Amino acid sequence: MNLDTIRSEKAGTIAGLALLLVALPTLLVWGDGQWFFLDEWSFLANRKLPSLEGFLGDHNGHWVTLPLIAYRVNFELFGLHTYLPYQLLVVLSHLTVAGLGHVIMRRMGVRAWLATAIMIGFVFYGAGYGNILFGFQITLNGSVIAGLVQMLCADHDGPWATRDRIGVGVALLGLMTSAVFPAVAIGVGVFVLLRRKDWRIAARHTVIPAVVFVLWYLVYGSSSGSEPSLWPMAQFVFHAIMGSFEGLAQGMAGGIALALVAAVGMLTAWQHRRDNERIRQVAYPAGLAAAALAFTALTAFSRSGIAAELGVDVADVAKSGRYIYVVAALLVPITALGAQRLAQWWRPLALIPVVLVALALPDATRELRERSPFANTNPDQIATLAHSDLIDQVPDGFMPLAIQDVRAGWLARAAAAGDIPDPSDDVTPTMQLNADAALALVSEPTTDLTCETAEGPIEARVPAGTRILVESPALMALTDGDLVSRERPVAAGSTITVQAGPVDVRVWGQGETTLVACMVPPG
Repeated sequence: MNLDTIRSEKAGTIAGLALLLVALPTLLVWGDGQWFFLDEWSFLANRKLPSLEGFLGDHNGHWVTLPLIAYRVNFELFGLHTYLPYQLLVVLSHLTVAGLGHVIMRRMGVRAWLATAIMIGFVFYGAGYGNILFGFQITLNGSVIAGLVQMLCADHDGPWATRDRIGVGVALLGLMTSAVFPAVAIGVGVFVLLRRKDWRIAARHTVIPAVVFVLWYLVYGSSSGSEPSLWPMAQFVFHAIMGSFEGLAQGMAGGIALALVAAVGMLTAWQHRRDNERIRQVAYPAGLAAAALAFTALTAFSRSGIAAELGVDVADVAKSGRYIYVVAALLVPITALGAQRLAQWWRPLALIPVVLVALALPDATRELRERSPFANTNPDQIATLAHSDLIDQVPDGFMPLAIQDVRAGWLARAAAAGDIPDPSDDVTPTMQLNADAALALVSEPTTDLTCETAEGPIEARVPAGTRILVESPALMALTDGDLVSRERPVAAGSTITVQAGPVDVRVWGQGETTLVACMVPPG
């Protein structure tokens, strides 16, 4: 390699590093507006810590100790005052995946500028924006990082060494990020077997983590998903793999072209499987491809049946952003290797994947900038509930929102500790009244309550413990002068319980229905 080539390679590597540095603030700006969603509430509010069950208990079949600790540390430091620290972790994890992919491309012999050009498409992989901007996805990203690091640690000649021990240690940490890691570990085993040509070393890299995972699963694990069948599983694998390429090219035609480029990388690499000088060019693509196949197959085993249950096409489930992101992270380096092979045949051919990635960037970055944030609540909704004057009267385990893990007791304690900020100036009296109504009014099927009913709406100031038996379809709300909270439907044959008060309650018939109900005072 002459001096000019060395300088060019160095410049290409520096450009790759600069890309990652520029992407960090860019992605954080584009991610503004995201807030806590769904699974994140389990990490924040529904784990009894410190306890072994709290730290080691599964989350939908995943071992998530490390992400859980990361969330709890952030919560202790920042509470719910800002989402930025939580989002920073997932953006950093994404850029780490991209950086490790670049290192692997270089170890396979891909020129630095070409590796950087292909990596741009993954750095701004809009199709997988959830794994880039949604904090909870440090789970899946962490598994990919651990697998790639273990490969890099095992990439050396000679007997079992300290690097291998570090690799296995990283693998044990990877187990604690998500159930994605066992699939990636299969790819690591393939890589080590081909790279080191010693089944005993490959076994130590895979069997040790496997034994630890099985032991964890027997004590704390659980299965999730639905009954699989072979054809939907095969469809799932195909669509997840093709979806990753389509996401990179932002289209089917471009995705097929990039898949063919990756196939060139795989096939030409396999031709050198007996060449010790090029063993990295065989081991890395084989290991990455095996990891991608294992991930899609294991995911299909637990998720392909969901499509039938939901009445949707299996392709739509397989092409979910979180799945195709993982597949893309594993297959993009192979695509870069294919581009390098094309360049060796005829340099202009390498422009095909580069141009496809470049043409996709406007749409990919638009997906990142203009995405709809994952959301089932917002800061002011949580703040108005947590700081309501009624929350201390509500049972500790009561869930005022349609979020399984957010309980009234946790909200009250977090607000008292200063972890939940006061409602913002944008909160109106009606919004606060809606929060009070969510805490105060509960309806459930009537069991043993009886009273003498009458026709006509009910509007009264009542104390906590009051119950209203409703025999006709009704609506309920709180009032405060001229203000009325959001009306909530009540099924016929239900009992409305006022569990906090005193409050002004209004109950009336739905539509043209006349309310038939009675009110029972506390006691």
